[in-house]
Amino acid sequence: MNNFIAQKIAGRKVFLQRMTSISSIRDCHAVFISGSEKGSVRSITDLAINVIFFTIGDTEQFAQQGVIINMFLENNKVRFEIILTRKSSRTED
Repeated sequence: MNNFIAQKIAGRKVFLQRMTSISSIRDCHAVFISGSEKGSVRSITDLAINVIFFTIGDTEQFAQQGVIINMFLENNKVRFEIILTRKSSRTED
């Protein structure tokens, strides 16, 4: 993992890191999932059920795969999908 930013926000240290594997996100509090990780979204959100962290995405349909806050473009406007409840376990589609 690579540290990009380490700073204080409201008196608390905040680190932004690029993760190189799904297992390395276990110690995170929030995880941003980019569109390039489309094939890993389900694995990451499944891990988020057992290990508590907040997921944020930027690709259409990510919310349907369990991302808590998802941003996407629609008619040149940024839209948000927000999942208010998280399942405690998943069933296969």
